[in-house]
Amino acid sequence: MPEGSGRLRTGAVGRTQNLASDLSDLRLSMHDRWVMFCSSGWMTQGAPTGLGPALRAKLEIDQVDRKTVKRVFSVLVDL
Repeated sequence: MPEGSGRLRTGAVGRTQNLASDLSDLRLSMHDRWVMFCSSGWMTQGAPTGLGPALRAKLEIDQVDRKTVKRVFSVLVDL
């Protein structure tokens, strides 16, 4: 983290608190952008295939319109 940001801490506890804060900020940012799944790295074919039913259930619970559902699944198919 750049100096002068006001969030730079020293020591192991400070690094842990900073990491927790950064993770919380990332989660809130993704939630605000309707990001339902984020991954970095390799995954087997079963991972995106298994996401389908969970995503469908989440979208039904949130009563998302059909156009959005189609867009979500078109991205999932690209994985």
